[in-house]
Amino acid sequence: MIKKLHLKNFKAFADENFDFKPLTLISGLNSTGKSSIIQSLVLLRYAYITDYLPNNGIKLDNKIAYIGTAEDALYENAEEELISFGIAWENDQQTIWNFDYDSPSSNVLPIALIINDAQVNQFNLFNDDFHYLGAERITPEESYPLSENDVVKHRQIGKKGEYTAHFLYEFGNQDIPISELSHPRSKSQSLKDQVDAWMGEISPNININIRQVANAMTIKYSFGVSKVGVSKEYSPFNVGFGVTYSLPILTAILSSKPGTMIIIENPESHLHPQGQSPEMLNSVIKLYILK
Repeated sequence: MIKKLHLKNFKAFADENFDFKPLTLISGLNSTGKSSIIQSLVLLRYAYITDYLPNNGIKLDNKIAYIGTAEDALYENAEEELISFGIAWENDQQTIWNFDYDSPSSNVLPIALIINDAQVNQFNLFNDDFHYLGAERITPEESYPLSENDVVKHRQIGKKGEYTAHFLYEFGNQDIPISELSHPRSKSQSLKDQVDAWMGEISPNININIRQVANAMTIKYSFGVSKVGVSKEYSPFNVGFGVTYSLPILTAILSSKPGTMIIIENPESHLHPQGQSPEMLNSVIKLYILK
């Protein structure tokens, strides 16, 4: 787990330290650096999983955390042409990355110095015990993509949650790793049943129906109705937008084992107030205490 993050000359930050806890909330006014904190972590992760670090640097125009150019990344009033990230880990190890500012128009920050990164892949930021959901998540679609690499090999659901349907198709019958997160009215401990039950707090009596059609996945929703049993199936276009938007969040949380790092931007987006209730918040807090 990350205990502390240090950012120097990166975007809005001249020289700042940020403490991390098992549950860390980042809040503040617009354009005050909230996303920049997340971007620094995701930039490092992407550089390692694509083998751009430790030997080259970080790409600022990657598909996971888009910054743009070196000029966009450098703190406006920097006194030196150097950008530095530092992480203090829970085992008291510290890793530091210093990057050169070679060219304002470059989309790469070349590595200048790394201190103590020999075993970074043991930390969840750099392995498969990680989920990142950006502010822009999947919207209602006729179908969703598959990914053998992201889903089957690395158990990832994608930055936008675009592989959520494929993930539930592959792993929906497996029991959730943390039984304490079980919904009291779920039919079983399986991931699929647990997601259905927790989604029911947002949209009562909902059932998620996932199928593979050719090289894509489809999601349909049905609802338990007392007089007829189960309703007909509805496409994502004909249910509340918040259902599609929150499905990746619940899937990421419920599928994660203890020690997983989950980063979610704007988790409350498009949720009815019921989905932001104290009961729901208590369940999320329980998750991070357990982790």
